[in-house]
Amino acid sequence: CLQVVDDSREAGENQKTTYIFTGGYDYTARCFNAETGECLFIYRGHKSFIFTLRVGFETEQSEDGNDVFEAVHWYLYTGSYDGTVRRWDIASGECIA
Repeated sequence: CLQVVDDSREAGENQKTTYIFTGGYDYTARCFNAETGECLFIYRGHKSFIFTLRVGFETEQSEDGNDVFEAVHWYLYTGSYDGTVRRWDIASGECIA
């Protein structure tokens, strides 16, 4: 399975990066930089092959005095024939659930 994510809306066109996420028969999901082909992360933890994946995000607001900041957290969701769905923090590679 494969999903392509273009972060130009969030980062601005000058800092644009396109990511490719794959899942496969080696029980892992991977994140690649589409421009360079570099593998940025390998997400390990499933006990069978990955048949589906999806990238999603959540926004979180925090206040510092009179300023309000909004942070975007990106997540990768993977489904495997081991019967589990996992949620990964894309930036750290950590399995959250």
